Amino acid sequence: MHWTYNKKVKPNPDKYFGFVYKITNKKTKQAYIGCKQYFVKRNGKTVVSNWKEYMGSSKALLEDIKKIGKKNFTFVLIDQYENKRTMKYYELHYQIKLGVLTKILDGTDKYAYYNNYVGGRFTRPIKGAEEMVEIDKEKQLLTKQVNSLKRQLNRYKKRIDILTKDLEKVNGISVDKSWEVEKQNENVIDFEAYRKKVTTSKEEYNALNEFMIECGYDPYDVEDTAKFWNDLEEGSEFS
Repeated sequence: MHWTYNKKVKPNPDKYFGFVYKITNKKTKQAYIGCKQYFVKRNGKTVVSNWKEYMGSSKALLEDIKKIGKKNFTFVLIDQYENKRTMKYYELHYQIKLGVLTKILDGTDKYAYYNNYVGGRFTRPIKGAEEMVEIDKEKQLLTKQVNSLKRQLNRYKKRIDILTKDLEKVNGISVDKSWEVEKQNENVIDFEAYRKKVTTSKEEYNALNEFMIECGYDPYDVEDTAKFWNDLEEGSEFS
């Protein structure tokens, strides 16, 4: 057994559930805080755990032990506890108290502890994490803005396509200023009135649409528009 302890914490599996320990690399001074129980359940039976040979659960720690040998490490029992809840509580207590996730070894840029987790949930902050968060926020904002612009462009494109088709229809018709048709009744097209409304290419579109709607045609319907121009050229009455 490689564990060391003082008289007060002599291993006692008959009385305690488990213990909190500290393993320290003698060369680098890096350490590890963890806990281990004396017994485990296997196939429905309670059996003795491997606590006597146990050397921690940190991958980096185990690699260092394998690399430089167990003799270059100290294995110390900090204290023992009667149940799992108390043991886990004090494991977390020591991990937080000693700052296992944040403390740096003096004169180095290395962490003082092998621990990457606290309480099995809280992880060590990644170097440059704040910058990464800011970059991620900026990326999300830019992505949101780009998507918004794309949606606007799609709306504009649809509108432009509609207007372009309408303008093509309008520009394909030559409004002859010599058109003069005697107005026989209110349902007959007053070409002179229409001619006066259409004075410039910019106004032509709006005036034409208004005129078609007044005559009962849908300016955005292809078939209706074609019928309108046909009726217009023939001087038909509009009902």
